[in-house]
Amino acid sequence: MQTVGILGLPWVFGNERKGTGLGPFAIRYTGLVASLASYGAKIQDFHNMPFFTEFEEELFLTDGLKAITSKVYEASDVIGTMLDKTSTSLILAGDEWNSLAVFKAAQKNDPDSVYILLDANAHISLTELDCSLPPGRGLLRTIIGKGEARTVDLFADCIVKPSNLSVLGTRRVPQSDEACLEQLGICHFDMTEIDKVGFGKVTDQLLKWLYRKQRPIHLLIDVDAIDPAFAPGVDHISSGGLYYREMDYLMQNLALGAPLRSITVLGLNPLHDDANKSAKFISTILESYFVTFFHKSK
Repeated sequence: MQTVGILGLPWVFGNERKGTGLGPFAIRYTGLVASLASYGAKIQDFHNMPFFTEFEEELFLTDGLKAITSKVYEASDVIGTMLDKTSTSLILAGDEWNSLAVFKAAQKNDPDSVYILLDANAHISLTELDCSLPPGRGLLRTIIGKGEARTVDLFADCIVKPSNLSVLGTRRVPQSDEACLEQLGICHFDMTEIDKVGFGKVTDQLLKWLYRKQRPIHLLIDVDAIDPAFAPGVDHISSGGLYYREMDYLMQNLALGAPLRSITVLGLNPLHDDANKSAKFISTILESYFVTFFHKSK
């Protein structure tokens, strides 16, 4: 029997995106855990970690990166336990900086792990180095060790080889970011290319890239990669994202050809959602992956 570990990280590392801390609760509210259990999965629920205390929130504003680092390390220990004890780990997280805990745990588990990032933005241009930590910006630079020096030093355990990264679903990417992605050898599929060659061909190319790696695979879904027609519950609406049929196709093909060690969902803001539409969408595509994976494994 396949074991699925589930953990909620309702954490937001800045005042600008408070609502994303409710994302893990919104996804659970759809009945996802019960649905996965009904398909025959053994669920190991690590529950949602507690919200930040007022003292911790004050620390993030005054102590900044050091305070964030302590929480990242705390969460990575739990995620590491999930990776050891379950077939697939499902992390329902708040803002994008929670993903550092995933990278840290996965890198400790296998330093050559590979990652698929579904994200509307790249924010990687080496000419845009910024010493602040605005939500989501600079995250990709940090995890490849090219960000602001103090940030990179603090998160050294999270650093990933650029050649082990694939970024899919970006749109309106600045030329400086495009040049950096190519220069660093990051496997990149933007929406222009997806529209040009078709999502089926892009998925085939992604699967071939994963097959050559032959390493544990981790998928991180930033909800803003999905078109707002299907997932409006994000902080920054940007049309032209991935559609339901594309997401469903991707999840099923990953389940069949490149099983995932972990899936992380980031950036869902229920305060901007429409009757929990985005959370229901996320639950549907997660179910699509696990149903296909369970059926294949029988």
